[in-house]
Amino acid sequence: MKKFMCLLLLVGIAAVSGACGSRGSAASEININIATRVVEITDEFLESNISAQTARNRIDALAPIDTSTTENADENSANSTLSHRVLMLRLDLGMMARNGTPEIYNRVLEERNALARGLGIRRR
Repeated sequence: MKKFMCLLLLVGIAAVSGACGSRGSAASEININIATRVVEITDEFLESNISAQTARNRIDALAPIDTSTTENADENSANSTLSHRVLMLRLDLGMMARNGTPEIYNRVLEERNALARGLGIRRR
């Protein structure tokens, strides 16, 4: 019985860790591409190559993340998460453009890293 419980526990751990793997997003490929571009634009801002306002304008020019409902609940959830992260980055970049404080800069960085983590992109 103990061996069975240990085996069941190991299978559960393997399943959970597999669900958290890199590039494991169940989001649609189009949304993943848009979100990846948002990370790239944010990186340009964080590297001081463009202003916060320019970064926000470039993100605004991208197609929005499609959150329309599909039959796949995992895809719906992943698309909603990407949409939320992109929205938070847009808002923080807008605040950064108006009132560039270290706290807001850190929020931009945190949101960028949260979005990147879901896409399997390295953190900054």
